[in-house]
Amino acid sequence: MHIFRTPVRWIVAVLVALAVLPCLLCQAENASTQPQGENLIGASNPNFEQAGKDGEIPGWNAAFGTAIVAKEPISGKQALRLSNHSKVYNNTLLRVEPGYRYGIRAKCRLKNFKFIGRYYGAGLALEQLNADKNVNGNWYPMYGYLEYKEGTRPWTTAEVVHRPKETTVWLRPAFYVQSEDGSEVWVDDVYVWKEKIPDITADREINAVENGSFEVSYHRETIPNAFDVQAPPEKFEAYQNNRICVTDVRYHGAASLRMTGECTMVSTPAYVDAKEAVAKIAVKTQGDDAAAFARLRLLDTNQKLLRVVELADVKGTSDWKVFEKPLKYLAPQVRYAQWQFGVPDGAKGTVWFDDLQVNVSSPMARLPYRKVNREEATVTVDCNIRKQTFLSPLNAVDHHNIDRLYSPSIYTAGPHLEGPDRWFQERRKMGFKYIRIHHIYQNNICRLVDGKVDFSQARTNWPNGDKSFGPIYYKDAEGKDCFDFSVIHHVLDKAILIGGCKPIITLEPVPWQMALENNTHYKPSNMKLWEEMNYRFVKSLVDKYGAEEVKTWIFETGNEPGTEPEFHGRPGREHVSEDFLEMQDYTVAGVLRALSDAFIAGPSGSPNIPELLEHCANGKNAATGEKGCKLDAINYHGYLAGHGGDMSWRQIEDYILRLQQLNNRFYQSTGRRLPVFNTEFTPYFRDGQDPLDKLPAAIDNHIQAIATLHTAWFSHKHGVTLLTFFFHHPIYFHHYGVPKETMPEFLGMPTVITTHGVFKPVCRAFQILYRLEGGTEVSAEADVDPIYTLATATDDEIRVLCYNFDVNPQLKYTTKVDVHIDPDGIGKKFHVTKYELNETKANSYTLARQRKITFAQVDKDLTLVDKLNKDSELKPEPIGLHETREGKIHLQCEIPSYGAVLLVLKKAE
Repeated sequence: MHIFRTPVRWIVAVLVALAVLPCLLCQAENASTQPQGENLIGASNPNFEQAGKDGEIPGWNAAFGTAIVAKEPISGKQALRLSNHSKVYNNTLLRVEPGYRYGIRAKCRLKNFKFIGRYYGAGLALEQLNADKNVNGNWYPMYGYLEYKEGTRPWTTAEVVHRPKETTVWLRPAFYVQSEDGSEVWVDDVYVWKEKIPDITADREINAVENGSFEVSYHRETIPNAFDVQAPPEKFEAYQNNRICVTDVRYHGAASLRMTGECTMVSTPAYVDAKEAVAKIAVKTQGDDAAAFARLRLLDTNQKLLRVVELADVKGTSDWKVFEKPLKYLAPQVRYAQWQFGVPDGAKGTVWFDDLQVNVSSPMARLPYRKVNREEATVTVDCNIRKQTFLSPLNAVDHHNIDRLYSPSIYTAGPHLEGPDRWFQERRKMGFKYIRIHHIYQNNICRLVDGKVDFSQARTNWPNGDKSFGPIYYKDAEGKDCFDFSVIHHVLDKAILIGGCKPIITLEPVPWQMALENNTHYKPSNMKLWEEMNYRFVKSLVDKYGAEEVKTWIFETGNEPGTEPEFHGRPGREHVSEDFLEMQDYTVAGVLRALSDAFIAGPSGSPNIPELLEHCANGKNAATGEKGCKLDAINYHGYLAGHGGDMSWRQIEDYILRLQQLNNRFYQSTGRRLPVFNTEFTPYFRDGQDPLDKLPAAIDNHIQAIATLHTAWFSHKHGVTLLTFFFHHPIYFHHYGVPKETMPEFLGMPTVITTHGVFKPVCRAFQILYRLEGGTEVSAEADVDPIYTLATATDDEIRVLCYNFDVNPQLKYTTKVDVHIDPDGIGKKFHVTKYELNETKANSYTLARQRKITFAQVDKDLTLVDKLNKDSELKPEPIGLHETREGKIHLQCEIPSYGAVLLVLKKAE
């Protein structure tokens, strides 16, 4: 027995720290559930089976208080008994390795344990020490409670897993007790381990910059997505030739942005809803006359410049340098941050930029953490725990602009074999419920030639008489305002209201004849006229389709207002947010005059949702003078992209959580909680198959399909009820200067179907999730990443979806999954059928590449479309008859990376 005396002030300081720590073990940074490799103190008596002389504890030391090794009366084994005031630490010092986090686990039992005032605790910890082996500041960030209860408690297991501070060099396992006299704490089976920090654990913050590592490029040109060249018109062409994405020189991931010669680029403004942030950028230069600059522009809600933060100014040759600057105490007016970077005038040489970041705190940090195990996982399904009827959120596609509604695929996909309009019937199998169109007020869209829509002059203004559809808005010879919505009716009849679908109609843009300065980016010059046009349009729909039908449709008041390609309000965009809210009031007023219970989903993808919700709840309506404006849903746009090292891939998840926080505020103001819709999303990953100057295969193959499933899974878990895949049809996007004879059928934007009508693997993702409909969602949990699951049950069927999603699509592995199902009396015997989607199954992309099918071949022989679609269908694989064992069903499957398995258990008669 050793008794040490320590200065009272030190003890009090430590115990005060204990008092303010989180009181529950589950609030540690991350919690593990299984041992991770060897016990790092395995040679230091972790089970206390060794007992020294004179009260010594081999491998351990008592810093203060009383600690002995004794035979514990319940277990009959030797264990460590700690008194009511004691600290014991292990003699093993663990040197911290970068990239690892460390955990400690122990069994514990309490006897007559009682808290002492505000200084209490029975805990386990990994003390953090500096290079001199002294306590590195406060040790308690790596502390957790053995048991936060009073009284006599049975043996239980406690653990904590933490990442050491950057300045920590050594870790030391320790136990602390502070309680009333007579309290006993028994400890046994101490286990300490380290585990590699996976990429996905950087969830304390989010990179708000879209495509900050330049992984995403929708086109074969060299400008990466979400960035633009900033240059005077006379220099634009020269600037355009000075940038390119490369793979051979990069700081992180697969790409960087390279510039040669003077050039300035800007990022899409990043939404920043935080009081502080951290800006980072990596820069590399080559050449004596090379130079580079980078700065961050802080913008207000109208994207007006508030402040410039200089970050990088490099001259001459320099290897990769990372410039970082904390942005403390951001002003409340700051809403966006925009990178501006490039090569200054007169400079030459070559410059590379990579990893542009604006990191802000994220609600993602509060989500439960799961360990990573790519080798094996367990899925537990409990049909006793029932939730609500499951409706797939993956239920809509975006036709994009109204002038892109027609492509060859509309009337292919088998009309020559199985009758006309087969594609529209296929929509039911995919679960499509809504088709979104925007830019419907785009004047003079298209015309009919020999009964077919002609796009040869789309987006042009035809002279009067040379058209089949008149302009949507025009003034006649007497100056009277005229409206003609026949082109929209035609599109609704021929492409939307078929196959059981409803439209999502976006009421924009302002026709050029009605806009300020005849610019469709600007607001109407006459708001009452704009209101009248919306009234006339919706009334035309009610007159033709009936009020009962039209009130089941969804109306959006704008598409991404405030963004660069869309609504600017007025010249100079000084008040773009306020201008749009004014225009929305008049839009809604016109719609409601024609149909009072129309469903108004607000603007789609607005960057000013906080202002929108506040205005609709409490603002003064510009059209009516009353309080607020009708709003029936929150619409947003969210894209899933990036790679494991760039946390911008989590933006789509982060944004959902932020929207629900705003939704809660709206509820507090109005008593109404709004449904949340994602009306544009596309997963976009690079799997390493293609160089960056080519479109990546991952926008066409199983990777996009599984990423789509993951988007739907997370969205469903957090209250998003509608997901719209963007795009539907690839018209205008399949011509890349490649001869038809060699151009593969799969080449184009990340669409749902190819130009000729081949269903891409993403269609099978829709189909899989739709198969879960019609049942009640039941409890389904996977114990580790990267396996995710969802399950539903009916009276005679259980359906379990398991999929394998990793943020790094370049990883290749297979996970063994044990599925444990409690069928809750549905039956004792089940016929089991399996459906798979992965690189080789239900994958039209793989089949088309194997068969080397080109665009020209399909042009000549449309039967290839049917064959590809039939051969790449989700195919049932009978697994056999299974019986319950002790009330449970046990199944096994292997799921490759970016693969999915749907298990259907049908009750045997």
